[in-house]
Amino acid sequence: MAFVLLLVFSALTNSAPTINLSNMDPHLSHPVLRDVPSSPEFGRYRTTLQIIWACLSTIFACTWVAIHPNIPGHRDSWFRNFRRRITLMTGAIVAPEFILLWALRQRRAAKRIKTAFNKDCFGDADPDDVKYTSQFWQLFESPSPAPVPGWTLAHAFFVQMGGLMLYRDGEPVKVLTFERLVRSIESGEVDIPQIFVEDINDKSKGDLLSKSVAIIQTLWFVAQCIARWRSHLHLSELEVLTLGFAAFNAYLYKTWWSKPQGVIVPIRVAWKQPPQEDPVVTLTESRKLISTIADKSNESQIKDAQEYLFDKGSSYFPQFAWPLWRGELDERCKSIAPGHFLHRVCYYISLPILVLFIFCHWIVRTGAKTILAWRYPFKFGAEEVFAVVGKTRVPMFYAEDYEDLKRRQAFRITVIGILFGGIHLIQWSTPFPSRVECLLWRVSAVLITAGPLLVGISQPLLRKQVRAFLENSLKSSEWVSTPNLRIWPQIGCYAVGACGSIYIFARLILIFLSFFTLRNLSEDVYRDIQWSEILAGAYTEAFVATYLFDPDAASLTVASHSPTGGNCSWITQHPTNASILYSVNEVSPIGAVQLFIILPDGSLSAPQDTVSSAGDRPAFVAALSTGQVGVMNFNGGNGLFIPPTSDSPLDFERNAPVITFPTKPNTVSHPHMILQHGNEVLVPDLGQDTIWRLAQNGMNPGSFVIQGSIPQPAGSGPRHIAIFEDRLFTLHETASTLTVQPVPKAPNGTSTILSSISTHPVESNLPGAIFAAAEILIPKPTKRFPTPYIYVSNRNTGTDLDPRGDSIAIFELLGKGTKNERLRLVKQVFTGLEQIRGMEIGPSEKGLEEYLIAAGVAGSGGVVMLKRVDGGRDMEIVVRNLDILNRSTFVWL
Repeated sequence: MAFVLLLVFSALTNSAPTINLSNMDPHLSHPVLRDVPSSPEFGRYRTTLQIIWACLSTIFACTWVAIHPNIPGHRDSWFRNFRRRITLMTGAIVAPEFILLWALRQRRAAKRIKTAFNKDCFGDADPDDVKYTSQFWQLFESPSPAPVPGWTLAHAFFVQMGGLMLYRDGEPVKVLTFERLVRSIESGEVDIPQIFVEDINDKSKGDLLSKSVAIIQTLWFVAQCIARWRSHLHLSELEVLTLGFAAFNAYLYKTWWSKPQGVIVPIRVAWKQPPQEDPVVTLTESRKLISTIADKSNESQIKDAQEYLFDKGSSYFPQFAWPLWRGELDERCKSIAPGHFLHRVCYYISLPILVLFIFCHWIVRTGAKTILAWRYPFKFGAEEVFAVVGKTRVPMFYAEDYEDLKRRQAFRITVIGILFGGIHLIQWSTPFPSRVECLLWRVSAVLITAGPLLVGISQPLLRKQVRAFLENSLKSSEWVSTPNLRIWPQIGCYAVGACGSIYIFARLILIFLSFFTLRNLSEDVYRDIQWSEILAGAYTEAFVATYLFDPDAASLTVASHSPTGGNCSWITQHPTNASILYSVNEVSPIGAVQLFIILPDGSLSAPQDTVSSAGDRPAFVAALSTGQVGVMNFNGGNGLFIPPTSDSPLDFERNAPVITFPTKPNTVSHPHMILQHGNEVLVPDLGQDTIWRLAQNGMNPGSFVIQGSIPQPAGSGPRHIAIFEDRLFTLHETASTLTVQPVPKAPNGTSTILSSISTHPVESNLPGAIFAAAEILIPKPTKRFPTPYIYVSNRNTGTDLDPRGDSIAIFELLGKGTKNERLRLVKQVFTGLEQIRGMEIGPSEKGLEEYLIAAGVAGSGGVVMLKRVDGGRDMEIVVRNLDILNRSTFVWL
């Protein structure tokens, strides 16, 4: 435990990150040490402590809560019982296959015990032979139905774990294993015990609720890991390690589901006559191994097993072997190198090699002893040695044994071990903080995956030789001293010991790396999984729809409808307070601007304030960095900038100054958009073929003046604009063209259009088509999409429609800064939509910049989610939602 705490402390205090913080969320001041800020946007990241807590709580559920220990001795202290639980937990962490093998053996034996006891004592009655549905409804019956006679699996498990104790004159005589119980019943020593399953459940600390909590915790963790995998988000090494424990826990719970948990006191069985002594099995009086082990604690049993399997000197093998092998080396050197000088040279050159050999030999030998000592409770050797039970408790890993179970168990545990180790290979291609850590993880993962396979293959081949050695060594000490007869058992012991030692060493490396790599995790590991919420307004509707987008499941669903004013054609968020949303009501003769609060579920509150737009059919609303809300009246030829009140950001000031745009003779003004650029505001005017340049008039909130303009080609009808770096991109609705030019200097500078290109699909042979470009997007470059492609939506307002729907054109700017600077069409992507007015690309800080949502204001195409592919050069449709047929504006939350 101290080792784990040290690793956690090291991970949290190491300050050598290599993450590029410029690409991370601005609220992340440090990739490891950070507190969750109050910003609502921070929910898209998780912290190191959250990762550690989720993993350790799951590991605790898998290695402490899920373990069902045998019943302790009646005189065992609290500390001894706690120490056994720690031992079991350590075994589950370091070698979970051993714990699972123990559980499998107990379950298989429990089935045999239940069948045999019910056949002999209850006429083949089987209380477990009840359908699960019937068992469920019995929970609600009052009074409860009469119990069915016979033993259940819970009874069989209870007997195996030492749940029956024979008492004489108020003192415990011996624990009744199933074999002892049957023998005692046959001899008349005891009656058939009347044990109800309710009595067992009363002693058990593990009811349905407590088990369900651990299962839910484990399933939730696994679901999170699967969701991250589907979202292409990396897992930390600690999460992969925990995922392996979760898989182990699932099978362990299934195996031990009927076994009582946490029982401290066994059920008393009264004696009828003095108990007979247990017969001694196939041991000479001189050895008396089993009788010695039978009355000892589990720790003493393991020690005795080690002393039996290996000579006493092997416990001190280096000290014992060093003088013998050093003398033999000296003799060999004398025979090889004549002369005292050459002899000493040969000796001292060979001496380090001998030291290394003895050390390696001792490591393998110690590993073999450890593995065989752990194998001791699992009865994989001679039954005469391993079938031992203490006087008042069963061993820590005790299970009744049946000969025909071994091969099946060995195969099953081999498969489970391979699957358990294979989970760690998930991190094979994941970036590590260093090359050394990556190599260590890969090698260790391969070793713990291949280890069970090697043992599973070699174990059947060596079992007969090892068993013969154990049985014959009990009968004759001369047999043990024959080298030729000991070679196969020694090879088997060394092979198992080497595999076990390597396996445990690899497991410890993985555990160490799981905590050590926490000091420097990648950004993808910190990124959290979220549902993506999207608000969508409509040109002809009086509500904002909330969509839920799940990129993992490729689903787009409508979550709610929030009422608004009529024709909610454009919406936008507050620049700093993401919980505030603005919308316009594009109605005649006077439109309106509304303010809403975005609720936690993504729906909108009732309008918090509504103010007049002071003009006809406002088509666009924008929130400036100053907190003022700009609105442009498309048919009114005017606009205004509405500041919030000094008392509340949820209230609009009234009587904001109206800006009326100048017009040429016999023309009208159609301002259509607002784009803040530095200290000025740009407004493209479709009717005047220009882009107005506005600036705030002094310090007066809401007061703006026209300081200049950027003329556009006559008859082009500039609708929407975008600025990337020092280039101004203008989308012309009337001409259906896209132009690029340098951003002119304020307030009234000029620049030349460098390139102009048609936006509508030229291959469409549609005589009745009337194309009108609508929206332009230039997403900020990211690591996944480094090239700033330009996305333009087309509208066909004519009568001759393309069956493929309207398209989104993808352009790129080539040769920037050269004489050949030009726009080039990359791809026309047909969407199945009609009259695409608005579209929006997902936020890069959520990792959703690969998605683009769009809809039409006419037709029945619904809302479509497209995915950018090939670095953004193309798009493919991911999902289409037809619940609402028309939308015109979107905001990703």
